[in-house]
Amino acid sequence: MKEFLWFALGVLIGSLPLIVVLVLILKKRENTNVFNADDISELIGKIQHVTSVNVDTAERKITELKSTIRSASSEYAKLNEAISDAKNLFSKRMTLSSENKSTETKDRPLTLEQKLVPNEKVNARPLTKEEKVLDLIEKNWSVEKIAESLNMGVGEVKLIIDLGSRMKKR
Repeated sequence: MKEFLWFALGVLIGSLPLIVVLVLILKKRENTNVFNADDISELIGKIQHVTSVNVDTAERKITELKSTIRSASSEYAKLNEAISDAKNLFSKRMTLSSENKSTETKDRPLTLEQKLVPNEKVNARPLTKEEKVLDLIEKNWSVEKIAESLNMGVGEVKLIIDLGSRMKKR
């Protein structure tokens, strides 16, 4: 379908000079000057040449487009294959990583980061909301900032801090 459109476009562009020549011929006849047969033959030859060149150019462009589309399609397939391979590799590595973490237990030595972070428990259960509040207060966070970050009310945070300080006094 695209080839036909390019061909039709070439024919239309090629026929444009013919129309111009015919209009000139008609105007010349109105002025009573008549073209001779040699002039008309020469003009028709030029028009045919221009049309032929336009059709050849259109066919060459169609061939180039087909080649470009084939090349892009091939590259697209390669990229999809590479993405699929990367996803599979990532999944395998994540599976191996989670298996390794589950086999490594409390007997492994502490990493440098774990040694440098005070009051952090390695392989501990998740902190409760109250423990998080008390931990953040020890890190000098404001009550408002704690309430906002933990999606709690300011009064609730103050109550937890008050109860926490009473528990420490005991």
